[in-house]
Amino acid sequence: MRTVTALIIVVALSACTAENLGEAPESTSLATAQQPIIGGEKESGWKGVGAVTSTYPGYGYMGSHCSGTLIAPQWVLTAAHCVMSDDMPVEPELTRFFIGPNANDPYDGTLHWADSFYPHPKYNPNKIKNDIALIHLAQPVEGVKTYDWYSGSITQDMFGLEAFYVGYGVTNGKTNSGGGVKRSAYVAISGAQGNLYYSEFVDAGVCFGDSGGPGLLQYEDEELNSWYVIGVNSFVGGMGGTQDPCKDTLYHTSVGEYSDWIDSHVLGEQPVCTDDLSLCWCDEACSEDGVCDNEVCKTTNCKEYYYCLVDCHYDSSCTKECYITATDEAKKELAQVLYCYYQFCGWFEGEDWDKCVELSCQDPIAACIPPVFGEGTCIDIYTCTQECEDDSYSCQMGCMEEGTEGAQAEMEEMRECMEAQCDNVDSADYYSCLLEQCGEEMYKCVPSSGCSMTGGGCLFGDACYPILDNINDCFPSEDFELDALCDPNVFLPVHCADGMVCAPMDDGFAHCMPGCNGDHDCAPEDFCDFSAFQDSDKVGACLCRDEDGDGWCMADECDDSSILVNPSLGELCFDGIDNDCDGEIDENCGPDEPEVQDVLSQDATPDNHSVVGNIPNEDDGDGCSAAPNNGPAAPLPLLVTLLALLALASLGRNRRRT
Repeated sequence: MRTVTALIIVVALSACTAENLGEAPESTSLATAQQPIIGGEKESGWKGVGAVTSTYPGYGYMGSHCSGTLIAPQWVLTAAHCVMSDDMPVEPELTRFFIGPNANDPYDGTLHWADSFYPHPKYNPNKIKNDIALIHLAQPVEGVKTYDWYSGSITQDMFGLEAFYVGYGVTNGKTNSGGGVKRSAYVAISGAQGNLYYSEFVDAGVCFGDSGGPGLLQYEDEELNSWYVIGVNSFVGGMGGTQDPCKDTLYHTSVGEYSDWIDSHVLGEQPVCTDDLSLCWCDEACSEDGVCDNEVCKTTNCKEYYYCLVDCHYDSSCTKECYITATDEAKKELAQVLYCYYQFCGWFEGEDWDKCVELSCQDPIAACIPPVFGEGTCIDIYTCTQECEDDSYSCQMGCMEEGTEGAQAEMEEMRECMEAQCDNVDSADYYSCLLEQCGEEMYKCVPSSGCSMTGGGCLFGDACYPILDNINDCFPSEDFELDALCDPNVFLPVHCADGMVCAPMDDGFAHCMPGCNGDHDCAPEDFCDFSAFQDSDKVGACLCRDEDGDGWCMADECDDSSILVNPSLGELCFDGIDNDCDGEIDENCGPDEPEVQDVLSQDATPDNHSVVGNIPNEDDGDGCSAAPNNGPAAPLPLLVTLLALLALASLGRNRRRT
C-alpha cells in the first residue's frame, strides 16, 4: 500500500512514542520537553511569564522547552540557547509563546506565534556567554501585564536579596520530570561574576526548562509595575557533587548589562512586515499596518500536507514550510493517523506493521487521504511518473490518481515487487533484477515494444530480446554481428545485434545466430532451434540442417543425404559420385586406380587411399560384392580415419546444439 509505505517517513519525522500521542495530539507534549522550579509552588498568576513552546511538523504541539517574560506586547525576553538549540529544531515559524498555568495542555492557555528571533550577536554557546535573546511575536498580546527590565548592574549590596523566579521547568533534574507546569519560588542572590550573577540551591531553585525565565526583584516603593526583570536563567553548575545537577549553583544572565541592547530592539524602530516580508509565513499575510496575519497562509488540506512532508525527506526547513501552510484541520487529521499507528501498530515491524496499518487505520487514513480514481491505464500512470522531478512523491501520487482503480492496483503491485526484490541491489544490476524478479508485474503494467526476434521494431543501437513467454522488448545492444562469439549470461547490454540471439553451440561457445519464432523465420535449408532459451519454447535460433549428420550444413555441401559427400572428403574412384563437391566425378582416377569396392575390401596398408563413405549395398553389375563374405566390411584403420575426418569436419562447420 503506497500510502502506508510513504507514511513511514512521516512517522520517522514525528520521532515520538505511543505515550506521547492521544485523542487530541495537539494537547500533548514530549516528556523530554516537559521541563518547573524545584521546591517551588504552582503558580496561576504572573501571566506575563510564559513558556516557550515548539511544534513539530507531522506531529504537532510538543510542549515547552524554555520559559520567557513578556516585556512588551510583541516582545519576549528569554535565553539565547532557547532559540538556538542544537538538540531540536527551533525556528520562529514553529515557536509559540504560551500564556497559562500548564504548558502541557495548549488548551489551558493561549498561544502566540513568533515571527523572528534576536539572539545576542555575541552569544557563545560553548562558553555560555551572552546567553540572552528576544522573541518578536507576530501579533501583540492584549490584556496581559508586561514587566520592565532592570538597567543597572548586580552590586554587592544586592547579595542576599531574594529574587523571585517563575518558570515551567522540571522538578527533578536527575530524571527530567515534572516539567511544563508554572511554578514560582524565592532564591537569594549569592554573588556576581562578569555579566552573570549566581545563587545557590537551598530549599528551592531553578532547573531545566526554567531557562529563559525571569529573576524578578521588587523595590521598596512598591509602585505599580515595580517588579523588574534582573536576570534570565541560563545554566546550572552541577559541580557540588550532588546527584541532582540542579541542586547546586544556579547561574543567571544579568539583564542590566544588556539594557542598551534590549532598548534598541524593544524601544527602537519596530520590525514590520511592510519592511521585511520574511516576518510573515507568506507574503499575503502582511497587512497594511505591518502586522502579519499568518492565518491566511494556511491553505493546504491533510493530503497535501502529508505529500509535502514525504517530499521533504527529513529536511527540517522543508517540513516547516509544509506545517505553516497546512490548515489546523489538516494537522489534526494527520495527527490522528499517526496516533492510530502508534496506538495499534507500534510494536509491529516490516510487513506485519503494513498489514496492521491496513487493517486498523484505514478510517483515519481515508479521512486524510481519500482515494481518487481517474480513467487512465497503468501505462498512463507510469508515463506520467517519468515526468516527475526529483522523485517527487506528490507528483507521483498525482499521476496515480489519474488512473482507474485497476490501473492503480497494477502500478502498486509492480512497485511493491520492485521494493521487495530489488531495493538492495546495486544500481548496475537494478534493471536486470527488475526484469528477472518483477518482469510479469512490469509488463502487466507497461506493455513491451512488441518487437520481433527476426529484427525490426527497435531504435538504432537496441536489439529485441525475449523477457517472458510471448514477451519481447528492446534493450541496449553491443551489435555483435552474425557468428560472433557472445555470452548468453550477459543481459545489459545484450551482445548480439537486432534480429539475432546468443545461442550455445557444439563447439563449446555461444555465437550470434539469427533469431526465430518458428522454421518459417529461417532460410529453407535451416530450422528454428528452440533450445536456445531455456525459459521460452517460442524463441529460438536459426541453425543449418544436416540431414546426413556428417557435420556439414545442407547449404554447404552438394548432397546432404549421403555421408559419402561433403567438401572435406577425397574423391572415391569409379563410384559415379562427386564426393568432394567440386563439380567433377572421379577426377584424377586412372585405369590402374582400384574401384571403391576393391578399396573397401582390401586390408589397410600405407599405400591404401584414406577414403570415407557408406558401403554400397548392391551388386555393381560386374559381380563385385560391396561386402564380400570372406572379409570385414571395412578395415579398422580405415574406419578410424573416417571417424577422424567426420569429427574434424564437425568441429569446423557444425552449428547444431547438443
